[in-house]
Parts: sequence; C-alpha cells; structure tokens
Amino acid sequence: MGFAYIDETWERIGTRLKTGDLADLACAGHAIADFYAHSLYGHFAPRNADGSLRLYDSSKPPPAAKLVYDFRPFDPLPGCTM
Repeated sequence: MGFAYIDETWERIGTRLKTGDLADLACAGHAIADFYAHSLYGHFAPRNADGSLRLYDSSKPPPAAKLVYDFRPFDPLPGCTM
C-alpha cells in the first residue's frame, strides 16, 4: 500500500484551516476523512486466503463483523512528517 502525497495533503489541510472560513473548515474536515479512508481502508478489508484484498461483490456482501481497531502498526506512518 502506498502513502503518496501525505505531506502535501496535510499542508493543504493546514492552509485551509488557517483561513478561518467555514467552507474551508468543511473542506479540511472532508479531506482528513478522505485521507484516512482512502489510505488505510485495505487494513480493514476482507482478504483472500493468499492475503490479497477481496473484490467487493454486491450480490455477496461480506457478513457483518465487529471491527477491532489497532492503530499501533501505523505509528509512525512511513513518509509522514506530521
């Protein structure tokens, strides 16, 4: 899994937060949510027996499961200075 543009993402978020504008705050919040959703989603996705990510099939959704979050493996994120 790649972690491209991490520093650039945080810089843009910081720029938006400094404006004091409500629309920029909303954009920054959305960017933070997208950043985590799109950079770490594979950690929680169902996997095949060989460890590869299972493709989503809407006709056979995965069974509901209780997720247990352990973020220790991501501290610190490679390539991230924040």
